[in-house]
Amino acid sequence: MDIGTSGCLEPIFDDTEWDELVSSSIEANPFLMSSFLRSIKQESSRFVISEKGRAVIGICILNSFGCIPENLHAFCLYQGVFFPHLTLKNYSDENERLRRFLRVIECLDLKADPIHLSFHPKVNDLRAVEWFYHEAHRSNLVPRIKSRYTGMIEIKRFASFDEYLKSIRKERLREYRRSLETKYKIDLHSSDVKNFLNLYELTFGRKGQTVSDYLLNRVNSIVSAGLGDGSGKLKMLYSEDGEPVSGAYILSDRDTSIYLFGANDSKYRDSYGSTRVILDSLKQAFQESKKIFDFCGMNSPLRGEFKSSFNARLIPYFELDLNVRKEI
Repeated sequence: MDIGTSGCLEPIFDDTEWDELVSSSIEANPFLMSSFLRSIKQESSRFVISEKGRAVIGICILNSFGCIPENLHAFCLYQGVFFPHLTLKNYSDENERLRRFLRVIECLDLKADPIHLSFHPKVNDLRAVEWFYHEAHRSNLVPRIKSRYTGMIEIKRFASFDEYLKSIRKERLREYRRSLETKYKIDLHSSDVKNFLNLYELTFGRKGQTVSDYLLNRVNSIVSAGLGDGSGKLKMLYSEDGEPVSGAYILSDRDTSIYLFGANDSKYRDSYGSTRVILDSLKQAFQESKKIFDFCGMNSPLRGEFKSSFNARLIPYFELDLNVRKEI
């Protein structure tokens, strides 16, 4: 069955129409915007369910990315569902979200194709999934819900960047001050994608991991597209000799900045480049009056500990896998 023919899911082809729907929801985030979806060649993933001619829920149904054994769904967060023009102020809003969510699950099960969904932290009520599959004894799909974690800094809680600095681990603050005392130069609006990708490979290489050409091309596409349309900013730190030391790619929308990629040359470990580019990126987020700085995952012990030292608060979110039911 082609998607959309069931009367459930309707494709959205127009970027402006989709982005306006996304922006009207409390789940709005950079991963849902058309510019990002185009950067990963997933512009055909945009669908809505409408009632009385008005979109009431949106969803990204991602096509296959091909064979990426490292992480099939890398860099695709918070695209599960969103609720256009629906607030979350009282119980009636919660009930309406449940009703709409249930319609999506019914449509996806009818389509009977396996799907992976990552939900925005504000989508924290997945009872519709449990209710549908409790009642549907002959469902086409089988659900698997998994909890994940990210780290967020709620920028509006702090009067200024200097006030925020008082809240981070003292070790990070010392590193930042030492880095500022060096003659290293930082470019907060860099276009040096080539050297960033080299640093990205070095970062994984020191862990004994190899970045596939497919994955590296995907990172290149995301960064290049973001720099092209202004939704992303590349930060690069250089040594006195002009050698690239550290880099970070920040993906943003109106309210949120996301630390999507970080890369470092371990040869310059004592320069504290990673701390420098993260805190300078946060400083810029304060200057741009962002509401949230998202570290984009705190699921591994070492990286999670490092990110938490910037006073990133642990925030849970959910992933859902709907797999084809196997006949016994």
